[in-house]
Amino acid sequence: MTELSAGELARALGSLQPKERKACAQCGEEFVGVLRAKYCSQLCINAAYRERNREELNRKRREKYRRLMGEGHHDR
Repeated sequence: MTELSAGELARALGSLQPKERKACAQCGEEFVGVLRAKYCSQLCINAAYRERNREELNRKRREKYRRLMGEGHHDR
């Protein structure tokens, strides 16, 4: 008998889940996915995350910029 790795087992079990045709919540592209799938690809998952968390991501980016500028990393 062959032993499966955790990833192989997860993929095998995932292939048994019922699938349906649906539209991606981010780009609208039609795809076939398991019942709980909302997005057609990892790119759309990432884009949706960035949209949902835009303010928080921008706040962190501003803080990082201010920290760097406060440390004297100026071009001039």
